[in-house]
Amino acid sequence: MQKEFNFLMAIHFHQPVDTVGLVFEEISDKCYEPFLYAIQDFPSVKFNLHYSGSLLEWFRDNRPNVLELIARLIETGQVEIVSGGFYEPILSSVSYQDAAGQIAMMTGFLKANFKTTPQGAWLAERIWEPQIPEILSDAGMKYTIIDDQHLIYAGCKEDRLYGHYMTEYNGKTLNVIPSDKPLRYAIPFQQPQASIEYFKKIVRDYGRHTVCYGDDGEKFGAWPNTYNTVYEKGWLKRFLQLLEKNSSWVRTWKISDYLNHARANGIIYIPNVSYEEMNEWSLPADAAESLETLKQYLKKRNMLDKYSLFLRTGTWKNFLIKYPESNHIHKRVALASRRFYAVEASGLPPAQPAGSADFDLLTRAKREIYKAQCNCVYWHGVFGGLYLYHLRASLFKHLIEAERLLDILEAKKEPRLEIDEIDFDCDGENELIVSTSKNTIIIDNAHGGAVTEWSLKTKPLNIVNTLARRREPYHRKAKKKIFYDNYRRGLFIDRFLPPDISLKSLKHNQYTERGDFAQGRYQVCDTRPVDGIGVLRQGIVNGSQIMLRKIFTFGKEKETIRVSYTFDNLSLKPMEFQFAPELNFSITQDDRESCLPNAENIKFHDKIEGIRVDIDFSQASLCLFRYPVYTLSQTQEGLEDNYQATCIIPVFQIAVGKDSSAGVEISISIKDNV
Repeated sequence: MQKEFNFLMAIHFHQPVDTVGLVFEEISDKCYEPFLYAIQDFPSVKFNLHYSGSLLEWFRDNRPNVLELIARLIETGQVEIVSGGFYEPILSSVSYQDAAGQIAMMTGFLKANFKTTPQGAWLAERIWEPQIPEILSDAGMKYTIIDDQHLIYAGCKEDRLYGHYMTEYNGKTLNVIPSDKPLRYAIPFQQPQASIEYFKKIVRDYGRHTVCYGDDGEKFGAWPNTYNTVYEKGWLKRFLQLLEKNSSWVRTWKISDYLNHARANGIIYIPNVSYEEMNEWSLPADAAESLETLKQYLKKRNMLDKYSLFLRTGTWKNFLIKYPESNHIHKRVALASRRFYAVEASGLPPAQPAGSADFDLLTRAKREIYKAQCNCVYWHGVFGGLYLYHLRASLFKHLIEAERLLDILEAKKEPRLEIDEIDFDCDGENELIVSTSKNTIIIDNAHGGAVTEWSLKTKPLNIVNTLARRREPYHRKAKKKIFYDNYRRGLFIDRFLPPDISLKSLKHNQYTERGDFAQGRYQVCDTRPVDGIGVLRQGIVNGSQIMLRKIFTFGKEKETIRVSYTFDNLSLKPMEFQFAPELNFSITQDDRESCLPNAENIKFHDKIEGIRVDIDFSQASLCLFRYPVYTLSQTQEGLEDNYQATCIIPVFQIAVGKDSSAGVEISISIKDNV
């Protein structure tokens, strides 16, 4: 009699927070609903389904029939629902309290809507760090799905990649079930019979009788061309029919039932990893290209499979180094989270009974922080991720709203101006965080004294939600020349330009900087002005020494910044130079290029966000450059241009006599677009 073969299917469905309703509707029509209707016709085939909180909330508010169908499948015993972080955070990248809170929110939703207590948790992007067992075990979870690559990196040979293992952290145990890579590439792209033959191969080659398929549900209709394959051509129906036909020896399982039935292979300790592609995407471009060269070298000599376990490559948190903009959002959300727990612990305001207005504000603030932890924005691989402006804007929106609610709870006195000098982004250098009733402004002293965030609390909107142009390994595929930036884009980047520079040279970053200020380290001035703060740097322009001071003044009750520049000539002769403070704004749908002579101001609009930006200069500029900044990023369908910023560069002719000073002033105000 043939021994029973155990087949576990764990399908994960997710869309980022604030996905446009039309996108939800299209994917629901092409993927989420037809998938459920297809599997309900095969009640003997068991599934384990995970839905992120953003999807569940959308179903609740727009397609309650989907929740009802899931509930029926759970009630009939065909489906086990899987928990996880509600808004799909990388659990190891947020605090223990936030990870526990996100899982509790998801588990509470599942209990309330499906009358079931989940036993396992989906691990977003299968990002594993050693503390995961403790986080999940404390949350009442008994298992999670990892990749077989995790086991390979732990030293397991091919015959040990099946079944499940136990692991622990601080004595907190967790079952880990590896998802099989060949199945992830086969389903639903190869013929259904190929999976049945693969089961036989596992038994024949390794004597193993369990395999898990854990992957994204969007492959079943939402990925390009998959709706036609999966539903119109009947792939899913034929696959389910084959599982029924082979049910005499292939048994599908709900995972919690399987764990009650099967013994673990033993204990294992997994290094800090994700799936193979994610590990590689997190590498800097140079390292990724070197890795590819090494892999090709090994492949040509038939050595790649043998030594691949030693090619550990990067970790997910490398993205926070690779992209400073990602680290900025990540650390800003972490700062807001710590502030939330401080407010919660302090009892501000004093009375917070459930149902009270204060309690409601705390609950709303926590939810906004959780939404800002949605992982999709923090990294970039095949999909847009961090490269998509609207996804970054969504996270900033929830972060800013959380901080606005915390302002109310802390009963901040208005009008106000608070300036904190702290290393919020954990890079070893202090930044200046300026907070008023209307604004949050961050000045990065260590990198040019530039403004890297200007968040408007009433919108809520960060108008410096920009992304620099950086080299990516896939740029080698591009059929056009690509240009890159030397620095992160922000406001008040102090540049000194050669004479007669062209818009094209600026746009393509093809010129030689005449000063060392754009990325230089600035110090905070000893004397603080009223309603502001000053920073200064001694540096070189055209080979001569100058002292540059820039004094920031902020509107307490208005969305304004005024910067007064002063140049002290420290050389022994008069100086003349072209000073060009670069200003980068994230303005949606802007592709205007121009070079205006003798400009004293500029105004531009963002019709989608409903704002107008007014910029005034204390003296006319020689010329005022304007151009859009685009990055070239990879998607499932190829390379595409993504708008990242509108760059405004006024060029001022500055003359400074010996032992003298000169200056210029720039004022920016944000107004409603009327």
